Amino acid sequence: IVDEAAVAAIKGGASDIVMKQNLAGLLPVVQRELRDSELRSLGKNVVHELQKRERQFRNLIEKSSDAIALIDASAEILYASPSTERVLGYSPEEIHGKQGLEMLHPEDRETMRVLLVELAGKAGQATNAQVRVRHKDGSWRWIEAVATNLLEDPDVGAIVANYRDITERKEFEQQLRDSEARYALLAETVPSVLFTDLPDGSADYISPRFHKFTGLPDGGAASHTWLDMVHPSDVERTRREWVRAIRQGRAFEVEFRLRRADGEYRWFFSRTLPMRGADGKIIRWFGAATDIDDRKRAEEKLRASEEKFRALIENSSDGFALVDGDGIVLYLGRPVLGHVTNEMLGVRLTDLVHPDDREDLKEKLQEVMQNPGLGITAQYRTRHKDGSWRWVEGAAKNLLDNPSVQAIVVNYRDITERRRMEEQLLQTQKLESLGLLAGGIAHDFNNLLTGIMGNASMVLEALPRDNPNRSALLDVVNASVRAADLTHQMLAFAGKGRFVTQSIDLSELVREISSLIERAVPKSVQVRLKLDANLPAIE
Repeated sequence: IVDEAAVAAIKGGASDIVMKQNLAGLLPVVQRELRDSELRSLGKNVVHELQKRERQFRNLIEKSSDAIALIDASAEILYASPSTERVLGYSPEEIHGKQGLEMLHPEDRETMRVLLVELAGKAGQATNAQVRVRHKDGSWRWIEAVATNLLEDPDVGAIVANYRDITERKEFEQQLRDSEARYALLAETVPSVLFTDLPDGSADYISPRFHKFTGLPDGGAASHTWLDMVHPSDVERTRREWVRAIRQGRAFEVEFRLRRADGEYRWFFSRTLPMRGADGKIIRWFGAATDIDDRKRAEEKLRASEEKFRALIENSSDGFALVDGDGIVLYLGRPVLGHVTNEMLGVRLTDLVHPDDREDLKEKLQEVMQNPGLGITAQYRTRHKDGSWRWVEGAAKNLLDNPSVQAIVVNYRDITERRRMEEQLLQTQKLESLGLLAGGIAHDFNNLLTGIMGNASMVLEALPRDNPNRSALLDVVNASVRAADLTHQMLAFAGKGRFVTQSIDLSELVREISSLIERAVPKSVQVRLKLDANLPAIE
């Protein structure tokens, strides 16, 4: 080809030209071209890989939660990653070229300046720092930074600072310190003994109050457990509950006696809770033991008082009941009327009362219920368990407002026998009254008979024996004598005379009275006597 054609081919992109009259140079040209092609391909791969790594690095820098900055030895900001805006609110362009120390809290600037001076003299070394940096919004943010000296690295030529916002962590740490301080203060001031144990139950921490109580030196928890100080009678029960709680991973409560430094045992109540980690496993046990000895002693006194009260109630001859504001039985003492407590609970008191007494008792109970502190007494008939009606005397007092009672207190007793005796006494008094009346009448009547008998006897003595009236007058005298005998008996019954016993023939007595009877009955009536002549005499 002509020279112009060769030049045009080279300009068109040919790598070389081989003339037909010089074909011997074809092989070296092809071999060289193959080598050049391989080199070009390798170069393209290298460039592609570099571009790929650059993209990865850029994504790593731009997407990282941490921010990266390049600063020189004087702390001038040479580069800031995009994460800077997320951490401090500034865009990379806003802080490019700024003096980094000026962004620090005044109290942290000198410390950071000294660290940078030291770091600048140690190529390849790294240092950590926590400082406060002004956020774009004006607040101070805690920053944790790792600075590496790459000033002598030709590809970097700066100090590389990786930093992140740890404000929340610092606040949490401060809260934790405050909490620990409060806990320490609480542990020293609360009356309870606070403690923590390891997952296996071994002692970890015991508050100072334990040492004050037991007399052990501080730190003695490492060689002593609280079980060492427990009363021998309570150790096995307490240990059994503790082991069971550890095995089951649950809270537990237990009461036990703990030995004081002076050898005295006092009652304690302990409640222990498991503290679990994020994985749900127990990392510690937290517990509090409170001195309840005064309460236990009070409970013991209360039990003794209740037993004494119960003994008084159950052994009293009287009945005892508690009734609510609606008259429903809440409690019943000993069975005075045959009823036991379970049979009476929930029963309305007035339902057991005799119908004739029920309304009156309802009115009295209503009055009591409406007047706190008021007491009344009443007598009424109530049904015995055997079905009979029994007289009861009851006293009720309204203690609904008393927080210890909150009921109407009813005391009652069976007075049936007393009522019967009172009725008998009343009957006796009536008889005594009748006797007194009869005695008075007999006394007066006896005085009248004295005049009758005296005058009749005088007339009888004055009448001739053949006088027809003599017989009638003799009957008057005899009747007066019999009436006098009756008045003597009435006086004796009334206690104003005496009884005189004598032998009497009833047949003869009837004959004497028959003459009076004959005169008292009409003439149309005949009186016939059928008397036994051999009747024995009576006293």
